Amino acid sequence: MIADRSVSGNGHVAKDARVRDSQRSYESGTGAYQCLEQMETFFDFMAKDMNASQGSLSYEVAPRTFVNLSGKWSEGMWSRSPTSFIGEAFSSASRLKKEATAASLRELESKSSFSGRSDLRTVYGRNYGLNRSRQVDQDETLIGDYKVERKIVISKGSRFDEPHLYLCKDGRLVNDVAVYTITIANDGNVALGPIFLQDLFPNGARFINSTLRPVQIGKNSSNWTLVHLAIGDSMKIGIDLNIKKCPGNIVNRALVVGNYSSGSVTAQNLSVIDRAWLGGCAPSEEPVLPLSSCACLQEETSISNETEYFDPVQSPWADEGEGSCPLNCPAFEDAPSLTDD
Repeated sequence: MIADRSVSGNGHVAKDARVRDSQRSYESGTGAYQCLEQMETFFDFMAKDMNASQGSLSYEVAPRTFVNLSGKWSEGMWSRSPTSFIGEAFSSASRLKKEATAASLRELESKSSFSGRSDLRTVYGRNYGLNRSRQVDQDETLIGDYKVERKIVISKGSRFDEPHLYLCKDGRLVNDVAVYTITIANDGNVALGPIFLQDLFPNGARFINSTLRPVQIGKNSSNWTLVHLAIGDSMKIGIDLNIKKCPGNIVNRALVVGNYSSGSVTAQNLSVIDRAWLGGCAPSEEPVLPLSSCACLQEETSISNETEYFDPVQSPWADEGEGSCPLNCPAFEDAPSLTDD
């Protein structure tokens, strides 16, 4: 889900938005109010720009009957992962100006100016709900007139001591449909965003659907824009292609570019699905294990002209409960799959 919200006016405000049990954004109060807000649930992304001040209001709800409203402002944002909690809450505020971005469940960057109370919390650790498991537990309360800037990043370990992206695309045939899973991982030492992903279809293939709606679908490709990928995070996108009109083996390419403050990193992947298995039953011998071909690295802003080509490989079918290969061959336990790169 993607939600963009823009509100301005003078009156009573009561708003509360939750994403499962992982994120929340809320505010309430009476008076002048302006707010721009964006939420993207697929990326665990929240951003808010809010300016509010307390005021008194009187509404006539019936002849000579009035409702008087006057309430100070409360506001909060928090994100929770299985190992962390980052949040901030404001209450009893006569004025509040705030800009905040939670780019992932383990990141929050905010600037706020307020008159009232703020409670700032950061917790990290395995099973952090138990005191003995907390590695970081930071709690801060401010009462009065303050300006506060915070930048909290709880990152996983990075594989490379430089900006880096990993891209892998696995595929298999289900009748006339190529079922792909694209995996993107930030295994470098900086957060990346925005990230641009392009999938180049095999000749003659037709797009059916994907688990994340592309920003653009062309005749021979589809494109996605990913908001953010924190250090150590990964993302999977499933895509189905109709390959009935594709001649020969199914050759697919994927390209990704991730941006950061001082440059960009790129990765590319080429995968081949061998259609030879459609000609008959798979051999009774133990299937050949796939090569480890899901690599893809380019450094910084340098985009290599080299392309790695990989031979078709065979591996077990991933679907459980299916007892035969696509052409009704005799059932056997390890029917071949076509995993690529």
